[in-house]
Amino acid sequence: GGSATAVTKLDSAAGDDRHWWPYFLPDGKHFLYEAVGSPSSFDDPRAVYLASLDPAEPSRLLMTPGSNAKYAQGYLLFMRESALMAQPLDLRSLALTGEALPVAEHVDTGGATGQSGAFSVSDTGTLVYQTAVELPGNQLVWLDRAGKQIATVAERAAYGANLELSPDATRAAVDLSRETRNRSDIWIVDLIRGVRSPFTPGERQESRAVWSPDGSTIVFNGGTTVTSAMDLFTKASNGAGSEQVILKDSMNKTPFSWSHSGKFLMYSAGRPTDINLWVLPLAGDAKPI
Repeated sequence: GGSATAVTKLDSAAGDDRHWWPYFLPDGKHFLYEAVGSPSSFDDPRAVYLASLDPAEPSRLLMTPGSNAKYAQGYLLFMRESALMAQPLDLRSLALTGEALPVAEHVDTGGATGQSGAFSVSDTGTLVYQTAVELPGNQLVWLDRAGKQIATVAERAAYGANLELSPDATRAAVDLSRETRNRSDIWIVDLIRGVRSPFTPGERQESRAVWSPDGSTIVFNGGTTVTSAMDLFTKASNGAGSEQVILKDSMNKTPFSWSHSGKFLMYSAGRPTDINLWVLPLAGDAKPI
């Protein structure tokens, strides 16, 4: 009973349109919620926040982009595209730790943002989720040097033509098309566990990725639409932290190779009738050659 009191405030500068999916942490004081809306679209699943019933305690940004999120047994559960992910959440520091790992694939999503996952979890860690029907795609396979198929990798999906093995051959970066959105994203396939997880979720178009010599970092190209200029970005290969733009101009750019020294990146750039090979120094003035 009593009067209702607002415990979150819409961030108008970020484009918040509404706050959804509150979920209490075990202390009964702090809770998770999803911020929906951005300057470009009122339906963008923008971010996941951690907030408190104490009005003096500001909300904390946990991750972008957003989805409905829940907590159980030390883990934050959330969606990346159609993959259900889990990442450790420290209840003392109220901060994410460790890496986000896929728990289940092909989880059904819906709601106004299209990114609300059909899952729930008990306090004891029992998980329930609903799978979605995906369109038939193609299969990633291992071949030996004689061309004989020796194994399949992950599940069938709409993989593209750009597949890059990590230096230790335990992971692969691959472009995967989203048929309903006319675009592709970069996904990471765990070749040991046979599961995949999205590396570049969101509305942007990405098509190709290359690994750093030590496998810790990935450079990929991305553009806001299928027809826009593709710029070059870098991000930790475990998905932690935010991405950084390393080259932005009016040309379409495609990364191809990272030198063994780690100092240079080779890429192509230009327009369909005029494409050239370039080298980008990754230190110093970083002026393309």
